[in-house]
Amino acid sequence: MIEHVRDGCTVRAFLLPDFKYVTVMLAGIKAPMTKQDGTSEPYAAEAKYCVESLLLQRDIKIILEGVSNQNLLGTVLHKMSAGWGGKKKTENQ
Repeated sequence: MIEHVRDGCTVRAFLLPDFKYVTVMLAGIKAPMTKQDGTSEPYAAEAKYCVESLLLQRDIKIILEGVSNQNLLGTVLHKMSAGWGGKKKTENQ
């Protein structure tokens, strides 16, 4: 489950059944970031909002792709994605 969205390309996930928190950098994403000093790149807030609206507090699956600077690099699948194991929902369903 996604517990926190740091920016448009980094999330904090709670893994079950291990009950562990991990930081996951989204594979294949380059989004504007908010820096630790509070400054942000243009459109950083919009990128963060987009990821929050898709993933925050939702059940997900993570496919580990690698490690970068003590963070996991992975693909995040959610129930609306084709890789979840079912069909994508359409407007008629």
